[in-house]
Amino acid sequence: MRGLMMDYPLTLPHVLERAARLFPKKEIASKMPNGEMHRYTFADFHRRTHQIAAAMEQLGIKPGDRVGTLCWNSYRHLELYFAITCSGAVMHTLNLRLASDQLARRMVSRGSLQRCCSQEVSHPCRTSTSTPTGTATTR
Repeated sequence: MRGLMMDYPLTLPHVLERAARLFPKKEIASKMPNGEMHRYTFADFHRRTHQIAAAMEQLGIKPGDRVGTLCWNSYRHLELYFAITCSGAVMHTLNLRLASDQLARRMVSRGSLQRCCSQEVSHPCRTSTSTPTGTATTR
């Protein structure tokens, strides 16, 4: 079976590092909720993802911790997706379309859950103090 298996696991850290190494100038385009296009390179994506992972570590988020994201599907959510999972934390995508009480129940049922919210999200659970432990806002 030699030759049929990879020499390393196909995990997100490998994908992130490989993309930055092989395609640093290739562009990632993302349409924002307001309709504007955001464009940047894989090198920029790599740098920002590592910055977010470092910030999460400074906030005390450790491998195995749960992090909920309350974001629209954009480059910011992509960065969180990679930063959270590459740092060993567990990501829970929270549904923006749920009512506040439903969302709060889901967050509480996940146990100790940090929240990362995008700036353009104005959901009441974004700033709720009665639900899990913390909020970080992406910029």
